[in-house]
Amino acid sequence: MRGAFRNNQGQLEANLNSFRFDGRSLQGIQSNLERTVLTLQIIDSLRRTHYVRTLSNKATLPERADPNSPIFDPIRAAVFLRNTGHFDEALWVTFIGTHCGKHKIYGWRLAAAIYSGLRNNGAYWTWQRISQNPAGFIAWMQANQATLLSARENLKFSNHRKYESLNTGRQNHTGEVFASYVNWVSAHNDHRGLINHILTQVGQNPERVFDELYNQMSSRVTRFGRLGAFDHICMLGKLNLAPASPGSTYIKDATGPRRGANLLISNNANFPNPVNQIEATLSALSAHLGIGMQEIEDSLCNWQKSPQEYVHFKG
Repeated sequence: MRGAFRNNQGQLEANLNSFRFDGRSLQGIQSNLERTVLTLQIIDSLRRTHYVRTLSNKATLPERADPNSPIFDPIRAAVFLRNTGHFDEALWVTFIGTHCGKHKIYGWRLAAAIYSGLRNNGAYWTWQRISQNPAGFIAWMQANQATLLSARENLKFSNHRKYESLNTGRQNHTGEVFASYVNWVSAHNDHRGLINHILTQVGQNPERVFDELYNQMSSRVTRFGRLGAFDHICMLGKLNLAPASPGSTYIKDATGPRRGANLLISNNANFPNPVNQIEATLSALSAHLGIGMQEIEDSLCNWQKSPQEYVHFKG
């Protein structure tokens, strides 16, 4: 599938070259090399989005939703659970997947360990169980602290979540993150109640739904600030679990994407471009290239790490 997207490389590069905002070209593209590397990062971002949307429309094996199975996958699990009428569980396992992330070496091993209650068949941390007793999850983590920490060489968070902790002695550890998520959703009874409440507030506009979910999640869920909330809600949209898509890059509190935007606009990753100017430029670029804001955000984050040499990033 990467090859299919590469067929669009020439058109993307031409569109990057022709782009102007307020009469200015993209100053960070000083040569064909930077343009090509950015184009390849955009193609990777498009491919990742396409991959999830394709999974969302495919039949899925029930083993994908079993954390004791070697083929457990929270994304595919969410699809299976959604398709079998387990809406709350689908959104819950998506959250676990977002919080833990997929490690580039160990995959979904951490998500599986937590969801399965350390492979305890009688004590999975399902939505029904944790929503009835979020404090019980924290107590479980405390009781199993030695096991969790002794195994942490194989239980790794992904790069986007690399600062998270399983150590209950630390502030805002995973137990507190999960409890805050449960409390946020449970304030509306369940996930469907939360989404319906937001739809009542903002209507059927996917960008406004995303914005409301983003604002609530980044303020109500512990340690799910800009990056966690953006990643999670994008995933809900791609999996057809919430009618949401980003209308901006939410660049204000970003790190990598903001550096990438500054580099692209001003040829200086640390240049203090005003947030509204960055967002307006990126919105215009999104329309000019015919791609979504998630792909703009993701590709700029990766491009700024290596603007003159293409590197395939994952995990």
